[in-house]
Amino acid sequence: MTRDEMVNLTRYIGVLCPTQKLDKLTPLAWHDVLGHLEFEECRRAAALIAGRQPFIAPSEIIREIADSRCAMMRQSNACRDGDCGNCRVSWCAHSCHPDVVDAIAGPPVPPGPSLRQLRGGQPRQLGMGDLPGRP
Repeated sequence: MTRDEMVNLTRYIGVLCPTQKLDKLTPLAWHDVLGHLEFEECRRAAALIAGRQPFIAPSEIIREIADSRCAMMRQSNACRDGDCGNCRVSWCAHSCHPDVVDAIAGPPVPPGPSLRQLRGGQPRQLGMGDLPGRP
């Protein structure tokens, strides 16, 4: 997903969940988590989640995508029957397995600019007057 698509996704989420706090850094942060996924797949997942709850987290989008993808993949009989605790096969692609969700979560985020750099602020030394209860 491009950064522009991520901006559109977070705007879409803002419309789906009007009380959710989103700011100008939200697309950048969410791109670090969801940027390797397709826009349409994330948009569909967000719409499904918003139908159940008032707020959406990136991890919930990943989980929703994992659930939808696993429906099309091979699953053990235990997982197919809802008995995930008794699944003992390594090839099972049901989303109850952490490695299935981890694979969709994507690669580690590369280092990027600090929050201070993103906000354009300069570091400053705190003085005693900056501490709570101090004049």
